[in-house]
Amino acid sequence: MAVWVTLLRVVTSIAQIGMILSPGPDIINVHKHKSTGEMAALPLVAMIVNNHLWMLYGYLTDSIFPLMTTQLFGELAAFVFTAVYYRWATDRPALNKLLAWGLLAYAVTTLYVVLGITRVTNQSDDEVGKTLGYVGVVINIWMYASPLGTVRLVLRTQSAASLPINLSVMMFFTTALWVAISIIDGDMLIMSLNIAGFILSIIQISLYVRFRPGQPEIIQEDEFEVSDKQIAIIVSPKGETMGVWVTLLRVATTIAQCGMILSPGPDIIKVYKNKSTGEMAALPLVAMVVNNYLWTVYAYLTNSIFPLLVTQLFGEVASIVFTAVYYRWSVDRRGLNRLLGGGLAFSLVFTVYVILGVSSATNQSNDQVGTTLGYLGLAVNLWMYASPLGTIRHVIKTKSAASLPINISVMMIFNTTLWVALAVVDDDMIIMSLNITGIFLSITQIIVYMRYRPTKSITTQESSSFADKQISVVVTPKDNIDAAMSPVYVSSASPIEK
Repeated sequence: MAVWVTLLRVVTSIAQIGMILSPGPDIINVHKHKSTGEMAALPLVAMIVNNHLWMLYGYLTDSIFPLMTTQLFGELAAFVFTAVYYRWATDRPALNKLLAWGLLAYAVTTLYVVLGITRVTNQSDDEVGKTLGYVGVVINIWMYASPLGTVRLVLRTQSAASLPINLSVMMFFTTALWVAISIIDGDMLIMSLNIAGFILSIIQISLYVRFRPGQPEIIQEDEFEVSDKQIAIIVSPKGETMGVWVTLLRVATTIAQCGMILSPGPDIIKVYKNKSTGEMAALPLVAMVVNNYLWTVYAYLTNSIFPLLVTQLFGEVASIVFTAVYYRWSVDRRGLNRLLGGGLAFSLVFTVYVILGVSSATNQSNDQVGTTLGYLGLAVNLWMYASPLGTIRHVIKTKSAASLPINISVMMIFNTTLWVALAVVDDDMIIMSLNITGIFLSITQIIVYMRYRPTKSITTQESSSFADKQISVVVTPKDNIDAAMSPVYVSSASPIEK
């Protein structure tokens, strides 16, 4: 678990830096065109105040890396972005007023921290940090909602060109990752804050999709007589800059998908070493086999070779290997065979449908067959997302979440979040709705795990009972056992036994 938590913190740091740099392409366009266009200043000012506050919070709580380091970097970057924006801004009076309010918040926060650490307020560093954290909630909500400051303009012009989509998309990733970390750390305040930010970023992205800026009209060159220097090209967010972010998003989604595929690995290794499945449930593994197979076929039909077909084919092979190891050491073969039979029957049914579809027996094109398979995939994915909850009764009864596959649940948060972002970019509301459901289901699973987290004593007992093949425990319901008598030792009655 420690490895996954460390990986989560590293990924969160990378996402935080990505969010910090997300206004970069827009600022470069401002510098090139010598105009701020319809870009709003509020998100940039919010970034300065927000990063400064959390940098101080990181110092007070001794969270140097990644919190203080990333926030210090973010504050410097935000100053640079704001300076470039200010250089080419036309409405200076309004911008000066906004900066004045930001400077006031900046100064008040700094003054309070100075008074706190010098004990003028009779508070310890932890108490000052906690107070600052509550103030940070307000600032963060301001920052998360700041791109919505131009919503009237968006609705009036029917164009979302003024919405900083790069910032909103990166905010989507970062808040989801911080939610995962706050669940692991048991910090409900940060979790609630970032859930609010997550929902606000979804609203912003939905607005952008609904009022996405249209493609520029193509004008024939012979209609106008203009010199080379008279042509002004306005770069749309759907151009090269947006293309880079979409490519980066697809690569990140591929990595997250591979991570989710391999997430049962540590548990399967324990099963192999201990020669016992313990309390690990089989349903998530069978769900993985069926789910990956379905989306492999879907990718083939829709000609989505990379990343979809490649990752799902890899996932299919990996899940079959995991299930084979689990089957080798399972005790309840009858229940497992029934589960595997159901999964196999389901796979055969949609395989027959696909064969009939591609051979035109159903009078459908490959795209239509793929669409039908996609809707079927919704049901399978929901099954997979909810499958770790199949042992919820056992968890509540034993007051231990040892049977919940926490690795799968944590990786599911990353994976579904990235797929939601891709669905927004591709304007696929079905996939977006499905993966939003997956996010909330995985959060539910992690909360249940945190509520009934296995104690160290239980973990120690489980590990000691399978130590280095030296202990062989055979449980039998029989009372009478025939054993070979030792020539050295003879049995004698216990003096305690009457």
